[in-house]
Amino acid sequence: MKNKFRTGRWVEQYAQDSANYKSIGTYKKGDPVKKWRYYLNGKIIKREKYNRSICKTIFYHENGKIQSRGMSKLDTTDKYAHWFYFGDWNYYNDDGKLTTIRKYNNGELLSEIKIK
Repeated sequence: MKNKFRTGRWVEQYAQDSANYKSIGTYKKGDPVKKWRYYLNGKIIKREKYNRSICKTIFYHENGKIQSRGMSKLDTTDKYAHWFYFGDWNYYNDDGKLTTIRKYNNGELLSEIKIK
């Protein structure tokens, strides 16, 4: 920690309800930056890639295939900071087939297309 802010590479691990969680990533002045990976019982469950206030995110099914992917952006005020989904989010079944495309703006769902 530097000036009470997390800085540099961090590996965090904890157990909850017989599950083991692990995250690996980098902080700069207390904010997550670059690439982050999250694991549940040793299997990847999420990846994030930060570029300033934009975060590209991929969630994974238990079998390792992509569950969903999209972007979120950070909205900060004097009282709070909140991440909102924006743009297209693609959702996949556990075989990796695209099933749904949802379009968001500031966290609000604008449209949803089901893929057959």
